[in-house]
Amino acid sequence: MYGIKVLACSACLEALSIWYNEFGGDRTWLSKNLLTAIAYTILELGTTIVFGSSMDNILARAAAFNFVMFATTIHAQDFKDEEGDLLAGRRTLVTLFPTFARMSMTIGIPLWSLCLSRLWEVDIFCSLAFMAYGTIVGARFMVYRTSECTQTVVQTI
Repeated sequence: MYGIKVLACSACLEALSIWYNEFGGDRTWLSKNLLTAIAYTILELGTTIVFGSSMDNILARAAAFNFVMFATTIHAQDFKDEEGDLLAGRRTLVTLFPTFARMSMTIGIPLWSLCLSRLWEVDIFCSLAFMAYGTIVGARFMVYRTSECTQTVVQTI
């Protein structure tokens, strides 16, 4: 019904899932972030194909920005299970470089809010609201440092 493109997206997602779960893709922060970002991007492209859209400049830019945004912020989920990652032997950005990981969220989320507001030419009022919310969420990663607090922060995103 949707052709070879959707089949290719499905096959890629399955291959990434096997790599992530069976061949240690979840063990290091770099492979974990990249594989997850690639998977979300492929899922986005496959969904777009199913909805009948063709690949154009806007979709290509959106997919590229979503990939980079996911790759640079997906470690937010690792804060809430730092102890479990340590026990399982995972070397996440949060367990290896905790201060850098928190700073990257504090700076990264508001910065992405600004970049995306400008990229999609959102009006100034919505841009400010978007950036203010990003700043609040980003700041919470620095202020609330315990596992219990982080679970609350991650749930608010």
